[in-house]
Amino acid sequence: LLRIPVESFDRLAAKGTQVYDISGRCGVFAKTDIQPLLNQGGLLEDIALSTFHAIAKQTIGGLAQGLEIKPPVVFEGGPLAFNPTLIKAFAGRLNLSEADIIRPPNSETLIAYGTALSINELFKDYDKGFSPEAALTSLSMFRELTALGTGNASSAGSASQAYSPDQVFFASREERENFEERHRIFAINHDVTTLKMERGETLRVYMGIDAGSTTSKFVLIDEDENVIDSFYSPNKGEPLKVIKQALLDMHEKYRAAGINLEVIALGTTGYGELLFDKALGADFHTVETVAHAAAAPVRGGGNADHGNVLPQKSGGGLKPRPAPALGDTRHRQRTPIPPRLNAFASVMYCTP
Repeated sequence: LLRIPVESFDRLAAKGTQVYDISGRCGVFAKTDIQPLLNQGGLLEDIALSTFHAIAKQTIGGLAQGLEIKPPVVFEGGPLAFNPTLIKAFAGRLNLSEADIIRPPNSETLIAYGTALSINELFKDYDKGFSPEAALTSLSMFRELTALGTGNASSAGSASQAYSPDQVFFASREERENFEERHRIFAINHDVTTLKMERGETLRVYMGIDAGSTTSKFVLIDEDENVIDSFYSPNKGEPLKVIKQALLDMHEKYRAAGINLEVIALGTTGYGELLFDKALGADFHTVETVAHAAAAPVRGGGNADHGNVLPQKSGGGLKPRPAPALGDTRHRQRTPIPPRLNAFASVMYCTP
C-alpha cells in the first residue's frame, strides 16, 4: 500500500514525528486506517512510524493476554533485529529505560540457537546414530538431492541409498497418490453455459463471503449444496469496493446468459465479517473457525456432524439453530427470506 521496500521501512519510520491510531489486529483493518491518511496527505514517515506503534500496541494489549511485561525485556527475532525503531515503539509504551532493554547479538537466530542447544535434552530418547553434519548437508543440498533421486547424506557427507522424488515425504508412489486423492482440490467450473439452464430460468443460490485480511472471496452454492460459482481476489486496500465490483460482474455474467440469479440468503465470515454483514445486509455472520467446522465435512468428503454451529439472526442477534443432515435443505424454509436479500440489490449498500 505504501510501496516502501522492507529494507527501507525502518529508516523511513525513524524520521516520523507523529503517531496516528492504526489498527494492529490485521492487515485489512490497518489498510482501512491507512488509506484515509494517504488520501489526506499524511506523511509516509509518520504512517510508517504509526504501523510500528500499532504492532506494539496489539502485542502489549492483545497477544500478551493481560500478562504484565516487566523489565528487563529481551527483544529478539527478525522484525526486532532489523527494525530498531520498532523497539523504540515498544520501549515508549512500556516505559522502558535503555538499561531495561536487552538486544542479544544475532537476535534473529536466537530461537534457532536455543533449539540447537536443547537437542540433547529434547531428543535424548531418539536414535543416537543421528549426525548433525549429515543433516546439515542434506538440508543444504535438499533440492539437488531430490532432483537426482539421492538419499540423505551420510555422516561422511556422501550419498547413501537412492530414492525417488516421491519418497521424500512418502514411502511409496501409491501412498503419495492416496494422499493427493484425499486432498484433491475441488475444481469449480465458472462457465455459466455448463449449467444447462434455459434462458429465463431462475437459479436459486446461497452466498458465503469470506472477508480476509488480505484477500476477499465468495462462493455460490445451490439448494443441494453444490458449488456453482466463486470469486477470489486481493483486497487492494479496499475490500468493500472489490467485492462490490465482483458481485456486479457476476450479476452481469448471469444476466447475459439469460439466467435469473436469486440469492436466497447471505452469510459472512473472516476478519471483515461484521463490516460486510452491515454493508450487504447479510442474514448471518460467524467466525472463521465455525465456518471451517461447518464446511469441512461437506467439502472434505467426511460424514462428521455439523454440530450446533450454523448461526441464525434473531432480533438483531445470533443464536444457534439445529444443524441439518448433509444435503437436507428443508431447514432453510423455516426462516422467511425478505425480498431485499437479493445480493445484487443489497450490494448497493456497499459504498466506496
